[in-house]
Amino acid sequence: MSWDKPVALAAPEFFFELEMKRLAAELQPGIKAVAPPVNEQFDVDYAKQTATADLADFQDALQTKRIAPPDAEAARAAHEARRNNMGAEDGAPLPAEFPSEFADYHEGAAGYKEGEPDKARAAWTRLLDRPAAERHYRTVWAAYMLGRIAIDAKDWEEATAAFGRAREAVIDGFADTPGLASASLGWEAFAHLEQRNFSTAARLYLEQLATGDLGAVHSLKAVLISIFGEDADLTKLAHDPVLQRLATAGVVAEIGPFAGELYSPETEDNLGKKWLKAIEAVDVKQVRDADRLAWAAYARGSFDTARRWLTRSDAANPYTLWLRAKFALREGNVPVAAKLLGEAVRKVPPIKELETRPINAYNTLADAALKADFGLTRLHRGEFTSALQLFLDAGRIKDAFYVADAVLTIEELKKFIEQGYPLKPQALEAPKATEEPNLAESEGLGVDPTSWYDLAERPGVALREMLGRRLVRLERLAEARPYFAGEAGKHLEEYTALLVRAKDAKQAKALRAAAFWEAAQLMREYGNFLADYYDPVTMANRTTRRRIGASESSDYALEQGEPDPTLIALSGAEQERVKKHSRPRLRRYYSQYLAADLAWRGAALMPDNEEQTAVVLNTAGSWLKIGDTDAADRFYQAIERRCSKTTLGREAIKRHWFVPIARAEEEAEASNEPQEDAEKTATESTQPTSSIQSEKAE
Repeated sequence: MSWDKPVALAAPEFFFELEMKRLAAELQPGIKAVAPPVNEQFDVDYAKQTATADLADFQDALQTKRIAPPDAEAARAAHEARRNNMGAEDGAPLPAEFPSEFADYHEGAAGYKEGEPDKARAAWTRLLDRPAAERHYRTVWAAYMLGRIAIDAKDWEEATAAFGRAREAVIDGFADTPGLASASLGWEAFAHLEQRNFSTAARLYLEQLATGDLGAVHSLKAVLISIFGEDADLTKLAHDPVLQRLATAGVVAEIGPFAGELYSPETEDNLGKKWLKAIEAVDVKQVRDADRLAWAAYARGSFDTARRWLTRSDAANPYTLWLRAKFALREGNVPVAAKLLGEAVRKVPPIKELETRPINAYNTLADAALKADFGLTRLHRGEFTSALQLFLDAGRIKDAFYVADAVLTIEELKKFIEQGYPLKPQALEAPKATEEPNLAESEGLGVDPTSWYDLAERPGVALREMLGRRLVRLERLAEARPYFAGEAGKHLEEYTALLVRAKDAKQAKALRAAAFWEAAQLMREYGNFLADYYDPVTMANRTTRRRIGASESSDYALEQGEPDPTLIALSGAEQERVKKHSRPRLRRYYSQYLAADLAWRGAALMPDNEEQTAVVLNTAGSWLKIGDTDAADRFYQAIERRCSKTTLGREAIKRHWFVPIARAEEEAEASNEPQEDAEKTATESTQPTSSIQSEKAE
């Protein structure tokens, strides 16, 4: 699920486990599963479960006098010896068991383990022939195992009959300590799955889940995958009442054959859209879960389809209310959306954890997504700080950081941080241990702005650094320093000292120029941690309501594409703030332009027709030439105008563009500069950049 997309687009995540539990809750199988223990490797330990149940049943039989051996302790010892040595060969003779249903069962179990199904079948059949009063504990066990023998023989009809007898025995009051009746539903479903009786198999697995056996969730996924094989008849599936609901759950949960579809919702031939078309052709009275179908269509960008399914949904259903609110928000009707969301939030229970899989920061949980939508209503009403808090509570990092970086004023953000994420006297929110430290952590630069997971895990650090970056962009450097931790703070201190020296009119021009140039190179190297916007693409996306992408020839450009129908219009106050906070111009990598501007200011203090002046202009222009040729052109024009008599300048004019850095180094070395200065120039102009910076674009 696209957890990091803006809230206006995001649909809540539907989990297959919860969808299956919802369907199973309508069934009442009359039996319950027993959760088996797990071993040290966290695998289900069925052997231990069976042994524990066997011994517990025997003890209960002794206490209730259902069996009455002349020597209870000797009978117990013989029972345990047989249990512990089931199927053992060449061992010491085992003591004879007291004749009972337990002894009959053990005899059959030994035959089964020894690969003698006829021997096992005879013993278990003899057990079932006992009077009902003499087989209270092992009737279910024997019937279940006869079904297992039939499964091994692929005698599906006999397996179905045997498993049915096992469940009937439980309903009749026979003991089922290990929960075999529940397991029998799964095995019977398996028999039907093998015969491609998918509808019956799915219904039985749902019954198994209704007993509390979570293994049925994985089995139902297997059925879902099976029914959408190469020969799948969508029309036929849509008309089957059980498979219809199973398929709809798969579509909305984006699982099995529908996995990954929401990353390319515009694809018309994806299976989810095909399913939506197929099921729309079914008589509306025969379709369940219309609210889920509406959400499945919405998540895939099929808004007209989603609206049609909404008209068929239960008006009081919380997911119906919620999606109606989504459409109201898209239409700019915030009061209606707020009312609908208020009704929905009371009906959607919080999701804390799943039993079949973990929940992580990439999941968009229903209750959290509702908070995010509430945040959107607050954003439209101008309650910006409240919206930020709701987005953070919901784990909607892109939305939260959009508000923090683009909407809140500096003072509002500073107050928010002081109240919720105050500066600590020692370490600032130490990084969490990870198996693979990200680039930022390894360099002591705080959070990695390219990792949304890192930002979600440590929002306090990110918000402080975001405030620091905003202050750096405004050149309020002393105010910015407390909000940077580790190496980033040290780089800011160095950068601040360089700018103080560069702006000091009492200093010689050469010293000031050198300070500007050094500051430019520092910003070029570390600007992605010191000055860049956190998410300029979302800022541009929201202000223009258009899709934002990079040019084929330029990675830097924030190019406006087609209108984005998934985004709602910004309120006037929000639009005004975003424009103000993205001045003088919103850049994808603002720090690269800032570095180039610093180099420009330094070059302005340098003499014309000197090799170092040409080197500075050529290098700074080269920083931008791949990303933004228009921005780079002023540097080339300056080379033509000011450095035409230098070796590097002549080479640039000959090329009608910048000299490649390596070539520029050669020209500098061959110039009349002192060798020491030439080496310094070459070193400065070729400083390495991080892997993040090497991929930068506007």
